[in-house]
Amino acid sequence: MYLMDNAHKWTGRTAVSYAAELTELLRYCEKTERRFSDLDDSDIFALSMSLSTETLASDPSRRRRNDNRVRALLGRYLTFLNWYQKNLHTGITPIVGEKRDAAAICCEKHVNARTGESYWKHRYMPTSVSTDPKLPIALSVIEDIEASIEHLADPVNLPEAARRHFQSDAAMQERRSTYLYERRKIMIWLLKRTGLRPGEMIALSLKANSEPFKTHALVIPTLKRRKIKPPPRKFGLLPKDETTLFRYITARDTWFDFVSTRDRRLKRCDSLFLSVAPGRLGQRIAKTAIEKDFRTLCVHAGYRDQESCISMFRHRFITYEVMAHLKVWETRKGAVTTIEDYRSILERVRIKTGHANVDSLWHYIDLARGMEGLWTEADRFAHRVHAADHFLSDMRNLRRSVRSERESDVDLNDIIDSALSTLSSIIGDAKKNR
Repeated sequence: MYLMDNAHKWTGRTAVSYAAELTELLRYCEKTERRFSDLDDSDIFALSMSLSTETLASDPSRRRRNDNRVRALLGRYLTFLNWYQKNLHTGITPIVGEKRDAAAICCEKHVNARTGESYWKHRYMPTSVSTDPKLPIALSVIEDIEASIEHLADPVNLPEAARRHFQSDAAMQERRSTYLYERRKIMIWLLKRTGLRPGEMIALSLKANSEPFKTHALVIPTLKRRKIKPPPRKFGLLPKDETTLFRYITARDTWFDFVSTRDRRLKRCDSLFLSVAPGRLGQRIAKTAIEKDFRTLCVHAGYRDQESCISMFRHRFITYEVMAHLKVWETRKGAVTTIEDYRSILERVRIKTGHANVDSLWHYIDLARGMEGLWTEADRFAHRVHAADHFLSDMRNLRRSVRSERESDVDLNDIIDSALSTLSSIIGDAKKNR
């Protein structure tokens, strides 16, 4: 009821995400045999501790969630409980409220200055931590992932579980490996070339993109919009891009034709990406399957979540687009100096990325400037200023030291040796710090 009541306000697969996030609250209530109406501050404390201390099954030394994630989940629970309170709660004592409400769960109500929506804060939420925005994925990481695709293209190099499924069917193993190789290649190509979201990738239409040589564009459904049918955006293709896309479509059709001979009940679907999983051969692929396959490639290449994830490809694409537009602008019109100039550039990038508002793209200006070396040069300049300050301070200390030694009955040669030694050290540090 909660999901249906609020779905009209959400975008894309948000309802699915919110449902998944609420499962921890449901598990807690089931485990403790407490109804929503029975929850109080002690339960928020218990939930906060549980969420904060849970570790990864694959690596017990790492937390499953950081403090920001725990805060977000607890906020989601409070929002749900507040809805439950308004619509289904029959008790006298409010479940969620402020101090003056004498609620079982005492919170502070805040308003998001950007969206105008209200949200709850609780004293048992962990302190938020500052996190740097994800950087664009490194070229060396992409090359290693592509090398993994080449390596896993040979059935001999597949994991044992994958080989076991089709070990008695050599033809299926060969066709499956061939298509999986092509699917992985086009997946990385799309991420690099268009910066599309994973949900947009699995929603790509075969019909809309079946003739790239005629349309000269890739039609991408734009998610993150409050529309049942995602509005399409066209992404212009170069001749080489068209060839790449056509090659994949050919491999996709060959794979479907092969598996359809094994299963006559299999119906054609309009999805550009097809599944290779046992039991779903040739059917529409799920978003989780694409994400899992990408993670397989990253693990095989030796990378963890912090070094490689699908969203980092999107950051890379947007950063390079902003950087390219900045360079062209500065070549043709001179330096970009006004907010209006930057907004013009970001608006062109926004059309390609499918963002609803250019305000979401402002931090890519800094990323682009950093990648072209502007901030590196600024850091070096600041370093030189600090080094000069240290040099001046060291020289004053040297002068004080020489004066002090002259006032005592120290031999002049010893004073000179000491001064030369100190000067040598100062000059060495200055050279090291440029």
